[in-house]
Amino acid sequence: MKTIKYLALAAIVLSTATSCEKALGPYSNPDCYLNFRFIDSEGNDYQNEDIAKIPSIASTPILYNFKTHGNVQSDTVWIAAKTAGFVKDYDRSYDLEQVQIEGAQNAVPGVDYVAFDSQEAKNAQVVKAGETLFKVPVIVLRSSTLQTKDVLLKVRFKENQNFKNGFTMMQERIISFTDRLSKPTVWDQCGY
Repeated sequence: MKTIKYLALAAIVLSTATSCEKALGPYSNPDCYLNFRFIDSEGNDYQNEDIAKIPSIASTPILYNFKTHGNVQSDTVWIAAKTAGFVKDYDRSYDLEQVQIEGAQNAVPGVDYVAFDSQEAKNAQVVKAGETLFKVPVIVLRSSTLQTKDVLLKVRFKENQNFKNGFTMMQERIISFTDRLSKPTVWDQCGY
């Protein structure tokens, strides 16, 4: 009886071990994808699953204030991004678009930032040959609106001949920019 139990147990273990192995073919999907990077305080990338569990990671804006940058009339906000898929040995352009945020003071192209379809922006929207990690340049402008209001610019990757959209939770980034000093909301909570 013991022999039968041991043989049955051995058969189960053997079938489990052999059923888990499957030969995987080489990766052959020719499509390439773009994602924004969301980086924690230790420099590690949040994964799509992390952002799905904590959506505030994706909705927290990148902050820029002209007041802290002297008299510049324009500046570049750099947003970390990455590719997925095969690395190419040639430069590839990508496209960006603005997404309107309901109920917010949305940035106006050509007034608050250099429009993504302008030649100046198009020249900078390139993933260099051999790169997988890169920075997306967004040129913000010091408009008069910024002296009285904060402006939001929600940026999204737009599919083109070189890239498809990657993970849903990693397709958009928000930039909040202004040209005024304001009291942080935390001060009210602390009694300042």
